[in-house]
Amino acid sequence: MVTYLMVVLTQATWGSTGTFIRDYDCSVFGSFGPIRSLLCSEAVFAYVYPNYRDGLGIPIAKAIEAKGGTIWRGQRAEQVIVEEGRAKGVVMADGREARAPIVALACGTDRAWSFFDEVPPEIEVPLRHSQNLAHQDFHVFAVLDKPVVPAERNRWLGVIEPNGTMPQWLGPPHSLVPWTTEPGKQFIVAGRAIPVSELGEHGSQQSIFAGMHDINDGLFPGYKEAG
Repeated sequence: MVTYLMVVLTQATWGSTGTFIRDYDCSVFGSFGPIRSLLCSEAVFAYVYPNYRDGLGIPIAKAIEAKGGTIWRGQRAEQVIVEEGRAKGVVMADGREARAPIVALACGTDRAWSFFDEVPPEIEVPLRHSQNLAHQDFHVFAVLDKPVVPAERNRWLGVIEPNGTMPQWLGPPHSLVPWTTEPGKQFIVAGRAIPVSELGEHGSQQSIFAGMHDINDGLFPGYKEAG
């Protein structure tokens, strides 16, 4: 019974299926993170001023250079250098090599296949599994001329259906990051992720976006009129 309850709670907060949660996704310990975040409002989100490029990326790069490090701007890694079974560096698009005792490469799983002449088995398993998880994101950015979101609604929301899926999440940037919104207006961001294998069940993109607007209007009556 305890296992069943944890699977149901985790699939609801992740917006996934019980089978996926049980077989692939995370441990009981790891499940408490999203449960606390989405159900208990205990998550901590950071917003960077004025944006992630100018407020985070560039200052970090300058700090690395100030401490003697090197930042290659406008470069793209094309291949991982593997010697004696270990990653020793990367080859850039222009042919330059970057080597180090410890190499970490962050990229999407779609690109990971192209980095290796022969994909290591420990990497191949999760890469092949990730091919079954492809999804398409849909986002709505709505600027409202009238205040329809109560002032106390100053956090992200996750809309969970009775079957445990999460069709939508949304938040009010006008409250969370006020510099993004003109005075006297409200700003709502909503999104959902639909597995590619299930897109046909949701109709056209127009119908998907219409459903997202319906959810917003149900939570905040007057949303459609103010948008």
